[in-house]
Amino acid sequence: MVKNEAGGCKGKKVARKHTTKGKNELRLSLSSEEKYAIVKKVLGNTCDVICDDGKERRCIIRGKFTGRNKRDNMLDNGVYVLVGLREWVIEDMTDGGGGGGGGSGGANNKGIRYCDLLEVYNSMERDILRRTHNVFSTLKDESGNKYDEADSSVMFVDDNTLKYQNMIKSSQSF
Repeated sequence: MVKNEAGGCKGKKVARKHTTKGKNELRLSLSSEEKYAIVKKVLGNTCDVICDDGKERRCIIRGKFTGRNKRDNMLDNGVYVLVGLREWVIEDMTDGGGGGGGGSGGANNKGIRYCDLLEVYNSMERDILRRTHNVFSTLKDESGNKYDEADSSVMFVDDNTLKYQNMIKSSQSF
């Protein structure tokens, strides 16, 4: 909590109790158990993600990412995240027997792997990771196409912008 410099009766009312420090550092993967991923589907307090190793996992959204100041951590389809794998649980449970259980473990009888959400990247951080660290270049969807934030065939422009672009293209071709 911030120091009460105003003092006096009811001086604590004006203190900044709910301030957050700005995110000034870019969080990178620190170990082999941390993977970069793309959110495929949001399911309440969990989401399905595709990790950079090509495996699909169910990501547990921790309480840190909910509640106050949630707008910086909004999850939606196509958002880039950093997840932590659950290595402490055995992942190959093909039959129903054996230790580990099926609740919030690493895998259940259906073969779903679980991971924890560590970081949500905004568009600026995602671009920095792509340019400087070459992070999201290996992520691909089911059909083998690389994930990209925007489809290059779709453009949202009005008629005047199209006329202007065509004029520029025609003048450059000469």
